[in-house]
Amino acid sequence: MGKSSRRKQEQRRTGRPRPATVAPAFVARPFEGLPGEADWVALREVVPAATATVRLRPEHRRAAEGDLPAIEQVTVATVLPLAWPALRRADGEVLVGLQTGGGSGDAARDVAAALLAAVQAEPGTPVTLAEPPTDGPRLQDVLEPEPLQVEVHDGFDFWVEGTDELDDSTRESLESANAAVIPTVRLTSVEAAYWCVIGDRAHLRWALPHPEDALLDAVARLHAAGESGLGDDTRYIGAFRAHGLLVPVWDLPPDSTAADVEAPAADFAKRLEQAMAVTDPLTHDERRARAGVVSRHSPCADVLLPDAEGARVVVPAPGPGPGSWSGAPSSAADLDGTVWLAHRTRTPATRGDGVVLGRSTDGEVFETVGRLGRERFGAASLERPALVRLDDGWRLYVSCATPGSRHWWVDALDAPTVEALPGAEAVTVWAGDDRTAVKDPVVTRDGDRWTAWVCCHPLDEPGHEDRMHSEPAHLSRRPHLDRHRHRACAAGPAAGTPAAPGSPPSCPTAPCATTAGPPRPRTSPSAPASPGSAPAARRPTATPRSPTSATSTCCRCPTVVCAGTPRPRSPTAATTSSPPSPDPRRPSWGPARR
Repeated sequence: MGKSSRRKQEQRRTGRPRPATVAPAFVARPFEGLPGEADWVALREVVPAATATVRLRPEHRRAAEGDLPAIEQVTVATVLPLAWPALRRADGEVLVGLQTGGGSGDAARDVAAALLAAVQAEPGTPVTLAEPPTDGPRLQDVLEPEPLQVEVHDGFDFWVEGTDELDDSTRESLESANAAVIPTVRLTSVEAAYWCVIGDRAHLRWALPHPEDALLDAVARLHAAGESGLGDDTRYIGAFRAHGLLVPVWDLPPDSTAADVEAPAADFAKRLEQAMAVTDPLTHDERRARAGVVSRHSPCADVLLPDAEGARVVVPAPGPGPGSWSGAPSSAADLDGTVWLAHRTRTPATRGDGVVLGRSTDGEVFETVGRLGRERFGAASLERPALVRLDDGWRLYVSCATPGSRHWWVDALDAPTVEALPGAEAVTVWAGDDRTAVKDPVVTRDGDRWTAWVCCHPLDEPGHEDRMHSEPAHLSRRPHLDRHRHRACAAGPAAGTPAAPGSPPSCPTAPCATTAGPPRPRTSPSAPASPGSAPAARRPTATPRSPTSATSTCCRCPTVVCAGTPRPRSPTAATTSSPPSPDPRRPSWGPARR
């Protein structure tokens, strides 16, 4: 049952509408307005072990009580034991942690709520917030506007300062935490720049408070001029966004020290200031450099969020009025800095009528180089494409809707250039079955390892086909498409040979097409089927383009088309079985985020 249906059922049962949940307001730059904003961001996202002392405004201080001193200042730490939000020690000192889990969407309000709770807590009490704050003062309202003096530590011994002796378990825990700390030093010649050693490589991570677009333009100018490095044997390798600021990262010589980077960092700061003062439009070389700089961004410390204020329309809608739009984009950068874009176009009359391919030198102005219409695939509609660069060409994944049903399948096309993709042969790589529609793949590659996430729509409940969940498909090597077959199942059945019933999983590319796990609602994936009719499964049949009509069974979904199967033209019945539950994998969170 979808979320909409559950809500309607509850309203009928109780006779009153279900209260709407109000999402907390998200603040993209939560530390904006605080002196040393860049250092606040670095302490929360980059530095493993550091502290700073800050003073409270008079209205938030606590007077002395007996032997306990007044609380006029608190210690801000990167992380506290057990990732506590805050702690009031037995001697009355208050510590507040920046690297904590969860939150309301406004880090400044979360930290302020924990801080004020610790000020009012009894000595020797850790603070845990049951619910994220939805209102209340922020750090900007609680702290005096004074510079932030950061002290970087080699470990977490500051947790137990003033403690006479530690028991064995506490000492062992502390030693384990200290062993995981990345060696880090804060530079003194510039603000919020931190030298560190990760493994056998040295880096500089530098949080910069400048507006993102202006900063990217300046870095692009320096990069095009060969001045984006920090001296010999150094290299600008990219940047990540953290709490609204960009944090550029440089590779340094393995034997370099923090002192070796002081002077080059100061010189770079001067070059950057001069580059930011230039207001002329970027040259062709600088635009190409900017596209390369942007493509190196990584979401390693924070989610990469779009900037609504700096948004630009790069592809207009195909026509005016509701229901007409260009969207569902997939982009990739070429080795020469060219940005390629594949997107879906929609009109009220034709729904997803095609996939358009475009080329750009700056990622903003695109020239159309090709189009694939829905009739090219015999589909009722097309959804989000996925464009992936191969070693010797390009691949385009296209999501296709089966006419007269709510079923979807995914085809792939290979070509030596993006411009040649519209003329390439389409081969079905994910076919789905009578129980599951598959579409909207997200495909990434790391060397020879490919990973795909495929959107699955359960079709077992008529009228509730808008449910969806994503399933992973891990590829052990590059899946190859030639003229007649999909060879993703090299370890599975021979081409043209059906798998024996009960045979073990063999296809590394097929997602698990199951209804296991909590379904997530989404807008309808396709046009509704005829009343009372089951969606047709797509199984391969003989076509004029191929002399074979063989099928093969693979992975946990026994009806996904794999090796030796041409793109199906007509639906037939499909077999079903009970697949196992998916195996979700969740990342672990350590005491010090690096």
